[in-house]
Amino acid sequence: KRKSVVEILAPHGLSAGRLVLVGVGDPKTLNAREWMEIGGAVRGKLPAKTTDADIIFEGVDTLHGEAPFSFALGFGLRNYAFKKYKSKGAPSGDAEETEAESDRSPPRLTIFSHSGEQLARGFTKDKALLEGVYFARDLVNEPANILTPPEFVERLSALKAEGLKVEVLDEPAL
Repeated sequence: KRKSVVEILAPHGLSAGRLVLVGVGDPKTLNAREWMEIGGAVRGKLPAKTTDADIIFEGVDTLHGEAPFSFALGFGLRNYAFKKYKSKGAPSGDAEETEAESDRSPPRLTIFSHSGEQLARGFTKDKALLEGVYFARDLVNEPANILTPPEFVERLSALKAEGLKVEVLDEPAL
């Protein structure tokens, strides 16, 4: 059944720490958004500190071409966490040190599918989209005393090297 989940901790005979089985129903009827939701649901079932995740599309031989990409994108979107200003367990409320942004790196995701070679080449676009969403979420989550208008301009201007056209309007232009 679609979105039904069975989780097996320390499965006998496997070296994996957990096995998560996710029902997709009839895969021919799923659109990209639904594959993203399934990817996010799978990421939600894994512990936050998961470093590796292997995904096997078992019994899904007629995957829609974008299904694995949408699944991976949903998995990555669910992984986002803004922890820049959170302390590492200082119970007194003192922010002794903040977590590095690299702590939110998505686990290494390996998808086993009949179209594996195509997957490796095609995820570049979705990876760029994921990085863009993370960047936008970071901007939204920054407090106003940190992300002032000049700082906002500086961060966006840094993206000119990536081909982004940035036009800054001063007061008279506004």
